[in-house]
Amino acid sequence: MAQPLINPNYFEFDFDLQVQVSAARINRRALQTLPLSNVMGTETTPGTAAVPKDASDRVWGDWLKLTYISNTHAVGTCAMLPHDLGGVVDAELRVYGTKNVRVVDRRRSCHSKSVLI
Repeated sequence: MAQPLINPNYFEFDFDLQVQVSAARINRRALQTLPLSNVMGTETTPGTAAVPKDASDRVWGDWLKLTYISNTHAVGTCAMLPHDLGGVVDAELRVYGTKNVRVVDRRRSCHSKSVLI
């Protein structure tokens, strides 16, 4: 039996990549600012060879697409978006195209991104 294909659709929407590029820029800036810069040493990932200090969003985005992995703190199994944007459930957690079917995801986690419904 073939292994299942799992496609988490990272960066399916441009906004997803924009957020990650912004976060990477903020992380780099924070690590180059006192007091962190006194203890961090030389940047190794991505490093200025892969992503120069004056890199464009496109360069950051290309690097992220090649190296991105989830931090495994998933907070949901079904996208809460309008149906025409690929959403699976509405704001009331009702599954599109069904009658009286809802999805609730409760994770046992202390992570600040976790959702308890």
